[in-house]
Amino acid sequence: MKFRMKILFVCTANICRSAFCEAVLKQKLKEKGISGVEVMSAGVCNLEGEPHDSTMASYALESGYELTGEARFVSHKMMDSTDWIICMEHYHVVEIQKRLAYAH
Repeated sequence: MKFRMKILFVCTANICRSAFCEAVLKQKLKEKGISGVEVMSAGVCNLEGEPHDSTMASYALESGYELTGEARFVSHKMMDSTDWIICMEHYHVVEIQKRLAYAH
């Protein structure tokens, strides 16, 4: 099955929740043979380049998922090119809305 879609998970720093969601969805899509879905994650606070939280990384491995890469700061390019933005908390929704309103 092939799709054309981009999904962005957003949390505070992209070192725990959104990174974990990205890893889970990527693996589930692969297991189901679904291609054409780009999955990303980022944070509303700029910790760009920081490693993922070690506790979350350990939990992810124990659960069968691997957190790869490092923290990313949500950019206007990410938001503008994404079909779905999935936020972990209402605070993240507010931050995304402010940034999108400012950019346009």
